[in-house]
Amino acid sequence: MARAVLPLNNTKIEKSKPKETEYNLSDGEGLNLRIKPSGSKIWLFNYVSPITKKRTNLKIGKYPEISLADARLKRAEYRTLLAKGIDPQAQKKEQEQVEEKKLENQFYSIAEKWKEKKATEIEPLTLKKNWRRLEIYVFPTLGKMPVIDILPSVVIEMLEPLNKQGKGDTLKRIIRLINEILNYAVNYGLLPFNPCLNVNAVFNFGKNENNLEHISLKYF
Repeated sequence: MARAVLPLNNTKIEKSKPKETEYNLSDGEGLNLRIKPSGSKIWLFNYVSPITKKRTNLKIGKYPEISLADARLKRAEYRTLLAKGIDPQAQKKEQEQVEEKKLENQFYSIAEKWKEKKATEIEPLTLKKNWRRLEIYVFPTLGKMPVIDILPSVVIEMLEPLNKQGKGDTLKRIIRLINEILNYAVNYGLLPFNPCLNVNAVFNFGKNENNLEHISLKYF
């Protein structure tokens, strides 16, 4: 008969001391707190993989950054996955890959790649000015957005203040830059199509500003 495991409590965890070799404190149902000789304490979930049929440990995180209550919530989450035949570690890796892909496909990340390409095509000063325009008018809104989420309505709302100020020439430049970056994403298979190609049709550009954009293009 298996020996019953007494659940952990914060007092027991706090009083646990490092030894010459690492050891585990068990909370039951696969949740263990590993005490390292260095004194660090790491939550692990021990389980049998439904895929490999082998026993393995999945790191949850360090204590006290991950509290006992939070570690138990993770255990419950992982046990639910196991009940469905899903390996928690495999799903965690898949989620990490999805998050990495999102970062790679953010507008700013793609703009940086576009910038590298443009550096071989246009004058450095022109590129510097264009990048500064993006920093002022575009990145604060679109920088962290995945390109797949950038719709005409988002771009139009972002640029409406420029439109109201009558800065038609600046508006044209910004729209052109946004479309160049989105077209770059399309050409490299990061976006199925550019939905913002015709956003300029929404705006009344008025008279040409003769390149006087009324913005500071100072560089620090």
